[in-house]
Amino acid sequence: MAKIQAYTDKLAIGLSLLCTLHCLIFPVLIVLIPSFAALSISNDELFHQWMLVGVLPSSLIALTMGCKKHGRFTFLALGLLGVSLLSVTALWGHDFMSENLEKFFTLISSLLIAVAHFNNSRLCHTKKC
Repeated sequence: MAKIQAYTDKLAIGLSLLCTLHCLIFPVLIVLIPSFAALSISNDELFHQWMLVGVLPSSLIALTMGCKKHGRFTFLALGLLGVSLLSVTALWGHDFMSENLEKFFTLISSLLIAVAHFNNSRLCHTKKC
């Protein structure tokens, strides 16, 4: 079980990083190389919705398992806040927010998720969970 928790922590951190890179670098690539605009991942709505498919289960599994082992619910709360904010932004952000505000909330939520998983993983390794 410890391997599952460690793997899902790393997966969630990686997915958060991928989402952050997508928000920051993809618009630059579109400007520099216009043919990137034709790629299917240029659809921000669809990309973020698919990212939720990976982020939600991996975050819930890793943070819950880590919490049960080390008893620090701060990381679970931080991760749930990040996942909730990411979910709202990915599902409804394009309808209610400007593009810049949507990117801001996506970056903040990705950062919250990554910090929660990093601390969860670090604490599990130091406590030898």
